[in-house]
Amino acid sequence: MLSPIRAYVLLHHPIADGPLQDLRNAYYQLADKGYAYHGDPNLDDVLAELSKEEINLDTIILDALRSADNKEGAISAATGYSSYLNLTQPRVNVMEEAIRAARDTGSAQLAGCLECYGDTLRFQSRYDVASIALEEAIKRHIVLGNNTNAAFCLWSIGEILHAQKRFDEACSKLEEARRQFIGLYEFSGAADCLFVLGKVYESQGKFDLAKSTLEEARSQFVQLGAGLGPANCLRLLGTVYCAQGQYEAAFSAATEAKLAYTELRSLRGTAHTLLLMGDIHFDQGQYSEAYSAAEEARSGYSGLGDKLGIAGSLTLMGNILIKQGRYDEVHPFAEDAKNMYNTAGDLLGIADSLTLIGDAYLHQGKIDMAYSALQEAKSRFTQCNCGWYGSMRLADCNRALGKTYRLRGQYDNAIKVLEDARTVYSTQSRKKSYVDECTEEIELALKERDNHKNAD
Repeated sequence: MLSPIRAYVLLHHPIADGPLQDLRNAYYQLADKGYAYHGDPNLDDVLAELSKEEINLDTIILDALRSADNKEGAISAATGYSSYLNLTQPRVNVMEEAIRAARDTGSAQLAGCLECYGDTLRFQSRYDVASIALEEAIKRHIVLGNNTNAAFCLWSIGEILHAQKRFDEACSKLEEARRQFIGLYEFSGAADCLFVLGKVYESQGKFDLAKSTLEEARSQFVQLGAGLGPANCLRLLGTVYCAQGQYEAAFSAATEAKLAYTELRSLRGTAHTLLLMGDIHFDQGQYSEAYSAAEEARSGYSGLGDKLGIAGSLTLMGNILIKQGRYDEVHPFAEDAKNMYNTAGDLLGIADSLTLIGDAYLHQGKIDMAYSALQEAKSRFTQCNCGWYGSMRLADCNRALGKTYRLRGQYDNAIKVLEDARTVYSTQSRKKSYVDECTEEIELALKERDNHKNAD
């Protein structure tokens, strides 16, 4: 069964009673291990062992799902296996086969299959189809009386809406899910909802509300003994402190979160925190430290196959390279990031990458190429609901575009976008240097415009 001819063997010698059935059952149990150990200190070791068996697990589970005999065990194993894959490199082939098997047999397991499938699609950033699967899962769970599962599906939809920058809808879904969890005495789920609500508030720039929500979530996670929950809250609190220019508090929260993630062997959490540390260093002009943290984050994301994490790391590294005057090195990073964002359909990420490309061209004196990239970036920004982070990145785009307009002699356009950027920067104390830079550029554009008029 475990040899290169396993497919031939399974075709001509279907698994029945006896040793092969025992071995298949052992693989079914193995399929459940990865998700069962989620948050356990031994998780990485378990995942490493499971990764060696992925080919065998794929073959055995898919064969069982397609066979004519009892499929319930295979469907259960498929769900556990796909939940494990969601922790490493999410893919849908196993769950798609499980859903077909559950529909063919009219199995009550279909609701769980759809829930797992929706989560897999969410991890792949395929948000629209994920929402459809999760909505169907909710209906089926409610019919079956699986109200806790239905609430978790609602929580997942809230996560999706947050990722889509549909913040008001996200809050509505998450508040509803939280009420359901509390009514079911499922307090861990209620704390999860609070955490995601904190993320939504942070995305909206409602920092005080985000902090109070995250502190409440963290307190609940600590009471529940939930391993990753307190660390996740600390990391996001670090992001909020960084946004407010409170770098000492931000770095302290990030350091504590990283230590917790390391103890829990959470590679993804560690990578997220390293990227945050890179942002904190970058904002303070500590470019060597920022680059080192971003590079380490990229390595962590690469091991997890997290394309959006890799893209975020590459974008930060590109911005650092600009600050260091290493303009030629920026373009490969920015182009790779743009391709990854494009694959994920992340408009904000694409716009961010285009801004980085345009900024690099601007510093290289390639004004027309800078103009083209920055105009496309601005167009992308207008296509999405940016949140406060997107507003800052649009301001960065306008700041670079304003310089480009000025160098092209389009002084009125330059003044307009620079004033827009300055207005946004003025709302953030940590962006004071950019306020001053915009003011200087506006004064320069006014002077050059007057000189041009006088020359005429």
